[in-house]
Amino acid sequence: MTSLVDLPEIIGFFSYSREDDEDSQGALSALRDRIQRELRGQLGRSMKTFRLWQDKEAIAAGKLWEDEIKNAVGQAVFFIPIITPTVIKSPYCKFELESFLAREAELGRNDLVFPILYITVPELEDGASQKNDPVLSIIARRQYLDWREFRHRDVHSSDVLAVVERFCATIRDSLRRSWLSPEERKSQEEAQSRRREEETRQAATAAQALEREENERLGREAHAARERAEQDRLQGEAEAKRRTEREAQAELRPVALRWAWLSSTRLAVIGSLVVVVLGIALSPKSPTPLPTPSGQLAPAPAVPPVRAPASAAAPPAQAPAPTPAPPIRAPASTTAPPAQVPAPATAPPVRAPASTTAPPAQAPASTPVQPAPGAAQQSPAVGGWVGVRIQTVTADIADSLGISPPRGALVAGVDGSGPAKLGGVDVGDVIVRFDGQDIKDMRDLPRVVTATPVGKAVDVVVIRKSKEQTFQVKVGRLVASDNAPAPSNNNSNNNAAPAQKPVVQKVLGFELSSLSDDLRGKFMITPGAKGVVVTAVDSDVASSDAGKRLVPGDLIIEVQSAAVSSPAAVQAQIDQLKAQGKKVALLLVASANGGTQLAGPHYVALSLEPPTNGKK
Repeated sequence: MTSLVDLPEIIGFFSYSREDDEDSQGALSALRDRIQRELRGQLGRSMKTFRLWQDKEAIAAGKLWEDEIKNAVGQAVFFIPIITPTVIKSPYCKFELESFLAREAELGRNDLVFPILYITVPELEDGASQKNDPVLSIIARRQYLDWREFRHRDVHSSDVLAVVERFCATIRDSLRRSWLSPEERKSQEEAQSRRREEETRQAATAAQALEREENERLGREAHAARERAEQDRLQGEAEAKRRTEREAQAELRPVALRWAWLSSTRLAVIGSLVVVVLGIALSPKSPTPLPTPSGQLAPAPAVPPVRAPASAAAPPAQAPAPTPAPPIRAPASTTAPPAQVPAPATAPPVRAPASTTAPPAQAPASTPVQPAPGAAQQSPAVGGWVGVRIQTVTADIADSLGISPPRGALVAGVDGSGPAKLGGVDVGDVIVRFDGQDIKDMRDLPRVVTATPVGKAVDVVVIRKSKEQTFQVKVGRLVASDNAPAPSNNNSNNNAAPAQKPVVQKVLGFELSSLSDDLRGKFMITPGAKGVVVTAVDSDVASSDAGKRLVPGDLIIEVQSAAVSSPAAVQAQIDQLKAQGKKVALLLVASANGGTQLAGPHYVALSLEPPTNGKK
């Protein structure tokens, strides 16, 4: 329902004093009848669906009168009180007015009372009286019709009919205003109440979710702090244990050396005695000297030197051969004495081995053992790993990336199968937070990563294109790898395409060239590398800071995160940065490493302003 005129039946209430009607010889009843007929016509209703209620019967005061009035007022949708001094003083008229005011509030309106001032009421013009009398204050606030100059005229006269027409038009317009029935208004209020309750419930649910997330975050941080504390404790215990073992070894080393020296000395003495005994045992007996024609004995032949056989217990040192026996002359008697065997020379001392066992005596204890050339060295796991190559974020690099103040670690390379690549981290990102810890400097990241448990999924916050982004990376296991052989620079190919002439262009004082087979061979650039090579540097640039950052042989891979393959592409990027008001360009460069192979790519901040070389 949109307005009160859409009601099936429209009823108004005509409130008046019967005494005033009788004194005016029914003029008030005639006025009510004229208003009813005029308003019915303006509303387009019949007398069955529209009526202006009037108390024509004399109803005695009491319960029956009150019920009749309440029933009529309960059906009325507008109220016309005739204002006279009698009405102001009548408790019945006051009851009718207060009853309809309650009905008006029930309908949700405040414009359905249309008073008619019929006889002058002095109190209505007195402000003090209005404040003391609720009926007068209500009538004064409402727009009332002044009928005092028409009350002695015929109700059917033209001027009275014109006033009645305008009065009824005012009532009609009020009834046509948009309106909701009490049932509709109650339904709407209930819907609004339910909506407010739902909003309150959702707000409470969101607050609980936020509180739960905050508690979970605090729990994760507390758990991470406990894990770090436990890891620090274990590392401290391991370091204390290693320090204790080193101190114990340092205390035992002099004792072990003395024991080794005594053991080697005993072995040397025993070896010398064995050599002597074996030399005596194996020496052949001297033959009996034969008589010569002169009657003298011929000297016995010299005893050949005897070498002691190798002994399992003796060191590999060889005992010296015994001195040859001198010739023995025969005494005066005919009986030849036995030949004398001289004592062997004392064996030289043997160097004590490092251990208490008997290794070869000649090997010093401190001689390091070198691995065979090309042998792989497999190291144990040494900590967490995410697979990135990083470098320091200098002031120039921070300026080119729009980072203030300079902080974090710049990713210069990413392992293609490493955790960082799988998590979304890319070359050119600046890592500023790892697992809730701020990365203020490049050196912070390796320390934090290696201290993170293997297999833990951590949040990594990076700055990419001047905006922070968060990626989740699962920390891998770091294993110290072997030194891989240098990549081969052999570019020979029987089916190689004919050499293309490189394109050369000078940019910011650097002579740049596209790659060719000759330049790859000259600067030892691998076949798979792509970019623009620096072939020469102007003299005024070579002495500047930029000349120290780029040298002939460097390969420019990207300019401001955009891949380049020709000098023109480099120049286009530089022109675009200058148009944006940039003063520094960020280049991804692979520099020549000792002239043998290209090192891992790294970032170089290059000033776009011409070098001054200290000149003004």
